[in-house]
Amino acid sequence: MNAPSHACSSSRTRRSARNGGFTLVEILVVMTVIGVVSAVSVVSLASLGDTRDAAAARRMLHDISYAREMALSLGSRTWMKFNTGQQSYSLFAESTDTPGRAGSRELLDPATGFAYVQTLNEGEFAGVRITTVSFDQGVYLGFDWMGAPLSAGEAALSDVGVISFSGGHRVTIEPLSGSAHISP
Repeated sequence: MNAPSHACSSSRTRRSARNGGFTLVEILVVMTVIGVVSAVSVVSLASLGDTRDAAAARRMLHDISYAREMALSLGSRTWMKFNTGQQSYSLFAESTDTPGRAGSRELLDPATGFAYVQTLNEGEFAGVRITTVSFDQGVYLGFDWMGAPLSAGEAALSDVGVISFSGGHRVTIEPLSGSAHISP
């Protein structure tokens, strides 16, 4: 009986001696865990901007396709106006009563019922900026009733249209077909 109580008192003695601090092994384990978590966090935060940039490019690609599909389904021209100062773009459709870009009306977003406007550099796209827009030197992209791309002058797009983002992604629109692509 004496042996078990002696083992118990000896372990109490060792524990009471340690109550004042941590062992070197415990400190090293904690420092290693902190280092690993920090490294993973830095890598995740660094790729967040690139992820947002890619998401904005995909969203714009979707919206360009939507504008083109609307032109085909309405049988009239649709337009996208890009505003780099406000970091936004809007979608419009020409009225059959008043043809021409000047007489176009805002398209409504089918999901919200509000004007189809997308703003970057805020919300889910915080930190993402449109750096350049060029459709034959203009900021308007149109589609005729057959889906062919148009420049601001309401003529067929003569060169590849380009929208560049701050993170390096680009959306390009082919002049003859109107097909749009993303490049990293």
